[in-house]
This record gives sequence, C-alpha cells and structure tokens, in this order.
Amino acid sequence: MEARARVAALGFVLTPAIQQEILQLVNSNPALVKCREAMVRGPLAMGLRHQSIRMAKAMLNDAQSVAMMQQARSTLITEENAEASIGALPELLRRLVALRNDVKSLL
Repeated sequence: MEARARVAALGFVLTPAIQQEILQLVNSNPALVKCREAMVRGPLAMGLRHQSIRMAKAMLNDAQSVAMMQQARSTLITEENAEASIGALPELLRRLVALRNDVKSLL
C-alpha cells in the first residue's frame, strides 16, 4: 500500500528523474511486481478484458448512459469555447502548482 501511494505521489510531478524513480520502484518492490504480473497474465487479465467489453456493450445499449456521454462530450473544449477556457488557465495553473508543492512536502 505504501509503495502504491509513493508511486501515485511521484506521478504528480513527472520529470525524467522522477519517471526513472517510479520505474525503479515499480520494478523493485515485490508487492508491485506481483500485482502487475497478476493484472497482465492469467485468468484475472482475461476476466478484466471480458468485463470491459461487456460493460462497453451494456453502456452503449443503455439510453441514460448514452445521454450522459453526449452531455459530457458537449462540455469538452471546442474551437468555439477554447478562448473562454484559456481565461481559466491561470487559476488552474495556480492550483496545480499548489498541489505539486503539497505533494513535494509529503515526500
């Protein structure tokens, strides 16, 4: 659990050095290696793939899910509303810098 939390915290600030540290941690921690092996091989991986396909089919056949997807797509940034979205960037960047500083203080 601690190793997963460390990898997640390191992922907030991705520099080449931190990427190498994440790779080293993921490849050297026995619990993370065992978890990765279980996720990509064997019955669990096949079950996850099958479940993903089933869920996608179920969502596409559900009217409420389709309506929610259309609503989400309509709020994405398009050329028409891109200029309005640019005005929000300074506030977003300030929040990201504050979040990065909080993460650094935890490490």
